[in-house]
Amino acid sequence: EGVLMVAVTQNGRDNGELENLLGYAAPSFDRGAAGFWAVIQDVTSDRAEYNTDVAVAFFRYSDWLSGWARNATAANGGTNNLFTGSKGLVLGTHFKGISAGRSRVDLRTLGINSTNSGVLIVNHAKNEGNFANSVANPDGTWEVYVKDNFGSATNPRALEQDPAAFVFISKTNTTVVSGKFGVDDTGTNAVILIHSGPEPAFSISQLEPGRFRLAIPGASPKSGILITSMEGGYTNNFDNVISYEADGNSWIIESRDTGVYPPPLEGASNEPVASFVFIPAATPGVSARPLKTIVTSEQGSGSVVSVALDVAPSEPVTISLRTTQPSEALVVSVDGSAPPSEVVFLIFNPDNWSVPQSIRVVGQDDSVAD
Repeated sequence: EGVLMVAVTQNGRDNGELENLLGYAAPSFDRGAAGFWAVIQDVTSDRAEYNTDVAVAFFRYSDWLSGWARNATAANGGTNNLFTGSKGLVLGTHFKGISAGRSRVDLRTLGINSTNSGVLIVNHAKNEGNFANSVANPDGTWEVYVKDNFGSATNPRALEQDPAAFVFISKTNTTVVSGKFGVDDTGTNAVILIHSGPEPAFSISQLEPGRFRLAIPGASPKSGILITSMEGGYTNNFDNVISYEADGNSWIIESRDTGVYPPPLEGASNEPVASFVFIPAATPGVSARPLKTIVTSEQGSGSVVSVALDVAPSEPVTISLRTTQPSEALVVSVDGSAPPSEVVFLIFNPDNWSVPQSIRVVGQDDSVAD
C-alpha cells in the first residue's frame, strides 16, 4: 500500500468552458473501492472538475517514507484521525493536526530535518476543490496547508480542514533527481535551495516572474515522470498553484496566484517556489534465470531457462531464443509441443509480461567428446 501523488502537466488548457480563457487547475487525489484516482478541479470560484493532462506516481509505504491522514468516517471538515503510512510513522507524533487546514510533519526523531535532509512532496487527498502546499520550518519540521482552490471574497487565503498526504524524498537518494527551488531577493534569479546528491543534477532558471525552466542533463519529459509540489507559507506563495509542461528536453514550470481569474503568474522574491522529484522510467529489458552456467550432455539431458520482461510493453513483444551452436545444443518448449530446434519464440503482452516463460536447452550428440 502507499499514496498517489499528482501533478498538473499543462500550463493552462482551453476546454471551451471559460469564455475563451485558458483553464487552470490544482492537483489532488482520492481513493475508493476501485482504487486511486487523480482529482483535478479548476481554480475558479466554481472549483469545477476540469480536464487537463496530469502526471501521477505511486509511492509504496515500504519504499518511501510517506503517509496519508484523513477522517475515519470521511466527514467533511472532520479531524484527520485516520493515518496510514510507512512502518513506524505515528499519527500525533510524525503527523499532527495543528488547526483547521494546517498540519505538521515531524520526522526529526528519524534523523530527518526539513531544512537540509531532502524535500517533501504533498497533495490534498480528497475529491474536493482544494490543494496542498508545504513549507520547511526553521525547527526542522514541515507545515502542511490545505488551501481552497479559490478562497473567498473576504478571505482569498482561506484554509480548509481536509485530508493530506506526503512523501519524503531524501537528498541521499540518487536513483531519482529531487530538489527545491526559489527566487533570490532581487526577484530576478531562480536559486536551488535543496538538491539530491553531492552536486545539483538539474538546473533552474527564471524566464519571467512566475515562470521557470527546469532542465535535467541526460533526462527529458520522455524518459521519466516529474512530480511537483507547491511550496507555501510565505506572503506571495501562500496561495499559489504549480503546473508544468514539457518543452523539448526540459520543463516549463509556472506558479500562479489564486483568488482571481485567470490566475496571474506571480513572482516570489526571497521565497521558495516548488519542490519536485523526477523518477526515471524503467529501462526495457529481458531477464533470464538461472544466472549461472547451465549444463547439458550429449545423452540428451538439458536445463530449463526461464525468461520474463523487465517492463510492461504497450503491445505484444516476441522474444527469440536461439542456439548459436546447434551441433552442441538445441532449444525446445518445456511442454514438448514441438521438436527441438535452433530457435524458440516466446510472446509476451501487457498482461503476462512479468510471468516467466520457460524453454529447455537440450544437449546434442555431435560425435565429438566434450
